[in-house]
Amino acid sequence: MHSRLLAAVSLISTMGTLVGCATPVLVAGAAVGAASVAADRRTTAAMVDDQTIELKAQSALNDDSNLADNARVSVTSFNGVLLLTGQASTPALREQAITKVRGIAKVRQIHDAIEIAPPISAKQQSTDTWITTRVKSELLSVDGLEAARIKVVTENNVVYLMGLVTRAEGDSAARTVQKVEGVKRIVTVFEYTD
Repeated sequence: MHSRLLAAVSLISTMGTLVGCATPVLVAGAAVGAASVAADRRTTAAMVDDQTIELKAQSALNDDSNLADNARVSVTSFNGVLLLTGQASTPALREQAITKVRGIAKVRQIHDAIEIAPPISAKQQSTDTWITTRVKSELLSVDGLEAARIKVVTENNVVYLMGLVTRAEGDSAARTVQKVEGVKRIVTVFEYTD
């Protein structure tokens, strides 16, 4: 972890000589990103695998015109656990989405949270984004909890929490999210380290 943080700081320093006056903004953003990477319990290889899984899964779903026209499915991967959220107009479409991502390399488990319902509105998507922002903000304020270890996904007022955490960290995160206005339900998709 220390080597990842050192590499990020070196990259930031190098960028400063290349971008001039934009350096403070880049340094602040990169420092937050570097802190998140340093706090993450996944290996660097697992982080890269998760990004690859997400790209392949979303591409597989987008390439299917039936799914693209009749479903709204988002993918999130954390340590090889693939979370599918969104809506499909029929159970058959939900199964079709699951089948499309099932064969992707390095997916250890698929957590299906696709609702049989029409796609949510742009207004609801905006509300979900706001809830995610509030949840992340609240998690930052919890003593003894490294919020960067927890990935937050909100879909139709349901908050999904992913990450490699201890049971105490997971319980603390879930209790904190319960207090956030607008959250209908919390689903923990944690992997526990203890």
